[in-house]
Amino acid sequence: MDKTDKAILDDLDKNSRQAYKNISKSIEMTEGAVRHRVSRLQKRGILKKFTIDYKGKYSAILCLEVSDKDAVAKELSMLGIDFFRTNGRYDFICMVKDDTERMANSLSLEKKISNIDILQVIDN
Repeated sequence: MDKTDKAILDDLDKNSRQAYKNISKSIEMTEGAVRHRVSRLQKRGILKKFTIDYKGKYSAILCLEVSDKDAVAKELSMLGIDFFRTNGRYDFICMVKDDTERMANSLSLEKKISNIDILQVIDN
């Protein structure tokens, strides 16, 4: 998978039902070339039924201990952060997607999360 395939996947991640014409304008490639690449991604099993499934979707994971689970869940949702609530040592597991430059490492997510008042521990 090259940068162009990743750009197509990024566009489809935003709107998986958009026309090839829109994607071609976005990545400055012909509609036919986009159609060919999408077909190839489908044959390779990366693109399935309007769902993207490629390795490396998450580049970092943060574990959180918090005092108010419901409040933190609400904050994480409002920030658009992918997370799971757990019953182990940590209350939440948060994942950083590698599909954007600003979320390419755990520090940018940590900065967002650290502004939550009731946070006790961040571990990565």
